[in-house]
Amino acid sequence: MVSPLTSQQLADEEFFKSSYSGSGSGSDCLEVAPLRGGVRVRDSKAKAGPALNVPTASFQALIAAVQAGGPLAG
Repeated sequence: MVSPLTSQQLADEEFFKSSYSGSGSGSDCLEVAPLRGGVRVRDSKAKAGPALNVPTASFQALIAAVQAGGPLAG
């Protein structure tokens, strides 16, 4: 069975970088694209490379942990 997250095709223009990624050298950026039920994350320097599909709840937990400056609860 194919996951709904992995079966969705995305165009390059559907990915975006955080507004915070423009500071410094900008060479260590991730791009994200919304999916039904999650987000797809990829390395901005390797657009044709692999991408990680993350369910919405997991991505929200990651963002909350980063904003809080602490580890992921789990």
